[in-house]
Amino acid sequence: MVRPLIDRVEAVDPHTVRFHLKFPAATLESAVASSWCRVVAKHILERDGDLLTAKSQIGTGPFKFKRYVRDSIVEWERNPNYFKPQYPHVDAVKLFIIPDITRALAAAKSGQLHLWTTSPSLSKSRAMELKNARGDAVSIFDFPMNATWASSPTPGSPPSTTPTSARP
Repeated sequence: MVRPLIDRVEAVDPHTVRFHLKFPAATLESAVASSWCRVVAKHILERDGDLLTAKSQIGTGPFKFKRYVRDSIVEWERNPNYFKPQYPHVDAVKLFIIPDITRALAAAKSGQLHLWTTSPSLSKSRAMELKNARGDAVSIFDFPMNATWASSPTPGSPPSTTPTSARP
């Protein structure tokens, strides 16, 4: 979340904003670039407050919000007003929310899911179970979770670091 980092945001011109931070924060760059961070019209924020309602989900990207069913599905459909008319190359995106890891693993093993990620990550044994069931249709990537992220947005300034740790 970026709110605790930001003191204020300044509109420099119609296409540029400047973030004034409360303290140096190397994590801001990656947080703002994440898919969870979005630009929202001020009137939408004032109207809806926390932006968790379906009517709050607006945007100008290649897809527009279609529907959300708690603990079940999120759907987006192709945005006919996207500024690059040749994109996207698909008509819709469906994100299935499967809270039960056993059920999610069974769906992935049977090929019902084309792209699948979990949070928290699969255990190594469950990942191999999926790989054994799907063979070359599955790629397993093992990323280290104990890491230090460093960023130096201003040339010549020393990087700030924020340690992260893996679950036990």
